[in-house]
Amino acid sequence: MDSILEFIKKYDNFLIFGHEDPDADCVCSSMALSILIISLGKTAHVYSQLPFKRTELKQFEKYCKSEVLDKDISKNSAVILVDHHSFSRSTPFSKAASSLPVAIIDHHDTSSEPIPEGIEAVYIDIKTPSTTLLVYKFMKFSKYTPDTFASKLIFLGLCTDTGFFRHLEEHSGETFQIAGELTELGASPNKTFYEVYGNKSPASRVFLGVMLSSMQVFFDGKLIVVCETIADLKHYTPFDRDTDMLYQILLGTNGVKIVASFREDEPNKCSAGLRTTANIDLAKIAADFGGGGHKKASGYTVNTTIKNAISDFVSYTKKLLN
Repeated sequence: MDSILEFIKKYDNFLIFGHEDPDADCVCSSMALSILIISLGKTAHVYSQLPFKRTELKQFEKYCKSEVLDKDISKNSAVILVDHHSFSRSTPFSKAASSLPVAIIDHHDTSSEPIPEGIEAVYIDIKTPSTTLLVYKFMKFSKYTPDTFASKLIFLGLCTDTGFFRHLEEHSGETFQIAGELTELGASPNKTFYEVYGNKSPASRVFLGVMLSSMQVFFDGKLIVVCETIADLKHYTPFDRDTDMLYQILLGTNGVKIVASFREDEPNKCSAGLRTTANIDLAKIAADFGGGGHKKASGYTVNTTIKNAISDFVSYTKKLLN
């Protein structure tokens, strides 16, 4: 945290870049960090891919930019990568990110994707369950007390990255202590829950039905695979995807170790989301396919047909799950 604070003191204007396909932890930690930076008398801009695909994030679109303009890069500018540590995941901002001094705030494992050379300041803690929690700790370190809005941001990011705390295991007392502090500062568990899990469209329920009907079971129920094709979009839009609820349902299946959700993005390109409740390192598995993430929640993208992608993943996990 010392190095990040010195980095902020050194520069005057900050471009904060989240990762591609941003989630609530990415967006909320970026916004909360910008609030802190502005409180220190600096300027800050938050960049993200827009429009947001998650309903709980739509309210924050007005605070984010989707394009880096020349006027945004003033004298003595710097970049902070938030919730990731790779220029490749900063798409479409990687060019601007690599041309300025850079700092990183993240909680992802760096073993499969090393930190780029030349980074001036790094604050990474893989034992912390969300980047918003790192930003909150940094706020306290900087003697800054977040207002109600910032507290709600931090709480929302924390809740989504922990699956509303269901992904936490033993010795998570500090996280719950901070959650309590955030509620005292104005964050509401009730309102946050319905921001994430409520206000869903009827089409989002159709999405669940389509995905569940595609379910394939392998290795005596240890692996469950579901898939979504481009043709399925006639039933719903990308904004109707309720993948968190899908994972909740499938991970509750007796005996399941891994749930893999495949999505056809283009005829020869698809993405995969992986989830587990077992002692399996999904981040390592995703890294072997060119992706990354957390131990219990990871993903990757491959340039092949969805049929081949599923076949390759089933073959990969055969030895592991048998």
